[in-house]
Amino acid sequence: MTKTLFLPILVLIVSSLTTTVVYAASAEDYLNSGNKKFMSRDYSGAIADFTKAIELSPRNAKAYSSRSNVEYFIKDYSAALKDDNKVIELTPKDPEAYVSRGSTKDGLKDYAGAIKDYTKAIELDPEQDIAYNARGADKSRLGDKKGAMSDFNKAIDLNPKFERAYYNRGFARSKLGDFKGAVADWNKAIELDPLNKKELEPRINAAKSKPKKK
Repeated sequence: MTKTLFLPILVLIVSSLTTTVVYAASAEDYLNSGNKKFMSRDYSGAIADFTKAIELSPRNAKAYSSRSNVEYFIKDYSAALKDDNKVIELTPKDPEAYVSRGSTKDGLKDYAGAIKDYTKAIELDPEQDIAYNARGADKSRLGDKKGAMSDFNKAIDLNPKFERAYYNRGFARSKLGDFKGAVADWNKAIELDPLNKKELEPRINAAKSKPKKK
């Protein structure tokens, strides 16, 4: 009789305790969720998760950087730039932050501004082969052919297997009339990444027919 009377009360207590245990997602949880959504191409969902991570941890540079990466990927460069600025505000000594903002400025066609960011990244980390290559590409766009060559050379010195640097240096050499050098670089780019063959093989054949540099 006593057990029958107290059983509902016991169930009620256990039920009450169970319903009050609620798991609160952390900023890291939202970062992980955002990364998974990005990989599954749910870009709006990824941005929403990274935004939630920022709300929970307003000084989390990783959250701003992650959101910027998605915004850059979907070509929302203005939004990406705002987040890149915030990352640099929070981590002003991080060379990767300047490389990221430089890439965003390239998307906005602010090549001079991008060069400044890549230069800052190199100042902070002289081994930044990616920054040298990207700065070289922008120098080439702005007509500084020799400056571009110097940066591509440095990128390759730092990373002899840097496919994109050979790819870019090939174009720089072509612009300077060094077609033999361009062919060598493009062949190296194909060797390092065979997917380049379809694009570069016609350029190689055309360059071979050009007169040799005197």
